[in-house]
Amino acid sequence: MGHEMIRVDMHLHLGKSIDGAEISASQIQAFLSEYGFSHAVVFPIDEPNPGPSYSRSNQKVAAFAKKDKRIIPFCRLNPHYLKESCEELQRTMRLGFRGVKLHPRSESFYPHHAEDLFHAIEKARLPVVIHTAHEHHSHPILWEGIFLRHRKISFILAHAGKDAYRDAAAIALKYPNVYLDSATVSFRRTQYLIQKVGPGKLVFASDSPYSHPAVESLKYELLLKGNPAAMKKIFEENPKKILGGLP
Repeated sequence: MGHEMIRVDMHLHLGKSIDGAEISASQIQAFLSEYGFSHAVVFPIDEPNPGPSYSRSNQKVAAFAKKDKRIIPFCRLNPHYLKESCEELQRTMRLGFRGVKLHPRSESFYPHHAEDLFHAIEKARLPVVIHTAHEHHSHPILWEGIFLRHRKISFILAHAGKDAYRDAAAIALKYPNVYLDSATVSFRRTQYLIQKVGPGKLVFASDSPYSHPAVESLKYELLLKGNPAAMKKIFEENPKKILGGLP
């Protein structure tokens, strides 16, 4: 696939995780240049000492975005610290952050822990990338009430629910404000998602450093060969719609 099309990666981390996975700002920049991405949504990985509601880690993302205009910063928040999360949301918005990342499994929270935070996010009109999987805390069906009650928020269900991909697809079809990314989802399951929900409900995500932009791109290049309009939807048009434009 040529690089003339605008290509947005909607899911990259920054930092070193407690599980050992690591990616630096320079590695992200190299990925963008090598694989022809014009922009990337970047948020903190689960670092050992992220600060109150990830404030220290969010600041690293802010510094990176200030240096490289291709970086679209999202703040990571921990709803268990509601006051700190709301303060961090406002602080990062002042710094030009464009969205929020939530990880129910890593932070071990349920929808009721985050309800008040979602009210603040909805008021700010920011999109949310939320980790979804078949695991505890993260099942797409568990979060359906949030998608229903907060229809002004555009939600991206990261990993399209993993083993719960069929449930994630059904929810994406049911709610206009729900989109899917297929990072780390198998080739066959990605094919199912394209056929079931259509390219208008998908965004590209590399999930670096847990996957790789070349690996995740190849799935779409193989599955959508000869369909540049669908590729444009997934890599450019849907991200623009969710983000309210690109920097």
